[in-house]
Amino acid sequence: MLTKPDKNGEAHLVLCRVLMGCPEAVPAGCSQFHPSSDDYDSAVDNMKNSRWYVDICSRWKVRLLS
Repeated sequence: MLTKPDKNGEAHLVLCRVLMGCPEAVPAGCSQFHPSSDDYDSAVDNMKNSRWYVDICSRWKVRLLS
């Protein structure tokens, strides 16, 4: 992975890993925008072999650190 230096010659790269809390399975194409209950905070396409993950936006205000 490469980044281009800015005008000061500094290059920045952010690496992150999302730690999944308690996901629920949500099929692709589903119109669900919120967790089905307070027990869930994320979604996956398949509980055993996930190809994609979704962090539920409805709780970002209380889960983001600044």
